[in-house]
Amino acid sequence: MQPRVPSVAVLISLVFLATSDLVLAQIRAPDCSASWKWSFNSLGQNMCTIAAFLMSTCNGGAFTINALQPGYSYMGPSNDVDDANPCKCNTVTYNLISACDACQGSVWTTWSEYSFNCTSTLPPSVFPNPVPLGTSVPQWALVDNTFENLWNATKAYIAGVAPELGPGSLISASTSGNVSPTSSASQSRASSSSSSGSGSNTAAIAGGVAGGVVVLAAIGAILFYFLRRRWRSQVPSAAVDGTSGDNTNVPGTPMMKFYDPNDPSTFPEFQSLPHDGNTRPQGYHGLPTV
Repeated sequence: MQPRVPSVAVLISLVFLATSDLVLAQIRAPDCSASWKWSFNSLGQNMCTIAAFLMSTCNGGAFTINALQPGYSYMGPSNDVDDANPCKCNTVTYNLISACDACQGSVWTTWSEYSFNCTSTLPPSVFPNPVPLGTSVPQWALVDNTFENLWNATKAYIAGVAPELGPGSLISASTSGNVSPTSSASQSRASSSSSSGSGSNTAAIAGGVAGGVVVLAAIGAILFYFLRRRWRSQVPSAAVDGTSGDNTNVPGTPMMKFYDPNDPSTFPEFQSLPHDGNTRPQGYHGLPTV
């Protein structure tokens, strides 16, 4: 029997495994709490290990992140020009290092504090080099937190791990399809739809109120018209015409005139009493007659 010759695919796999083991030997990073497994990539690597892989692309393929001591946190690049390189001065690395702080129970720094010693920073969600062999970058690491100036674990959880960027992938805004958490987009859509819905409801309510007012006004006008006609048919014309309401203008009542010295018709009438010569007129109080 002739000896079997390994296929090309098998040889490539063996070379890849050997290369991966060599790379892993040059990457050192602390462990994370099991409660943060939701943030691990599909290879089971935590955020500290992924950050070390990315920063190794500016450091000859090797990088070490030391575990934090109680009360300490990662403060970002130093003022050394070699240390403040593009592999550190970007939001992707900042997100991963902040999560590395959090998974060790520490408080992470703000983006402005982290990038303080950077002479320049890359645009949000951009990394200068392709993803190296031996790792993959989760989608939540590409979330832009520069507006809030602080890494947000909730936004990272919502963004999720998939789709990951594997070895050789370029990290840029165009590859960060899920950078903005999907809940934010759905909340925006819900907010806009609720705003439009509330606007429609408000318009409908306003229209209903206006219509009700018009109907009530019409009913009131009709009632007033009929009551006014009924009132005018029962009240004398003097009252309707707005006069004093006495009986001077009521039909069948003689017109009363006030006394006028120049008008004999207004003089008082005297009634003559029978006189027999012996009787004095009543009401006479003068001297006795002769």
